[in-house]
Amino acid sequence: MQTETANHLVWQGQPGHYEVYYATFSHPETQTGFWIRYTLESPLAGHGEPYAQLWFATFDPKDSTKTFVYNWCFPIE
Repeated sequence: MQTETANHLVWQGQPGHYEVYYATFSHPETQTGFWIRYTLESPLAGHGEPYAQLWFATFDPKDSTKTFVYNWCFPIE
């Protein structure tokens, strides 16, 4: 797969499809970790509508009260 197309969506509108892309990284000085995830799901007929979901999380190993997750869900339409 070519580098410039490695992260292009594969989905072409077909039902029964699921894709996930994510990245993790950390800040060396604070040891805080970050996670970004994008999913696309196109269920089989009769099992719901296609949607995309975006996640963002941060993890603080020194203070768990600073750990949090956001999750957004968007219809494909």
